[in-house]
Amino acid sequence: MRCFRDSVRALEDSVSRADAQRATRLDQLAQLRSAKAVQFQRERVRFAAVAEKNDPFFAALDVREQANQGLLQDLALAANQARTPVPPIDANTWIVHGRVFTSALQPAPKLVVGVADEKGNPTADGTQATTDATGYFLLKVGGLKPTGRIVTAPADAATNAPAPPVFLQVLDSAKTKKPLLTDSEPLTPRPGRTDYRELVLPQ
Repeated sequence: MRCFRDSVRALEDSVSRADAQRATRLDQLAQLRSAKAVQFQRERVRFAAVAEKNDPFFAALDVREQANQGLLQDLALAANQARTPVPPIDANTWIVHGRVFTSALQPAPKLVVGVADEKGNPTADGTQATTDATGYFLLKVGGLKPTGRIVTAPADAATNAPAPPVFLQVLDSAKTKKPLLTDSEPLTPRPGRTDYRELVLPQ
């Protein structure tokens, strides 16, 4: 048994090191893309001195700048995910963690993340978490049957039907509980399972 725990710990350590290395490589790619953005700006200034405003060059440059900005945003999201440590696995608990971003892909702190059914109603277990300064949240849902069904009452405990899908929901606060976003991607609770999600708020 000890040998098994040591093997699991060694595997988790190796995964953490690999994620850290991946985050570093993504940061390096982002630096290259940032340098590219500066280059685009210099080209714009240089050509503005000799070309007409309606020159097709500027339209093409706009497209290149937008594509580069999209890559920068994707790299930032991927680096954030790589830096996010995987929570310890609990055989009796379903864990879902991730980050919430504004429509401009900036971290969204002090928001409440919970679990809702397909109609957008919060699940009866009431599990919630508040995002930190980086938009990170961590939800732990216990009381799960092997099927993944959330046990909330004796009658429910006797139900062996598969768990219905649930959805992450972002609220403005625990007090007013105004929904800001209900994710469209379903999740299936399972004990011993960990899911990661990134949620982007609408404008």
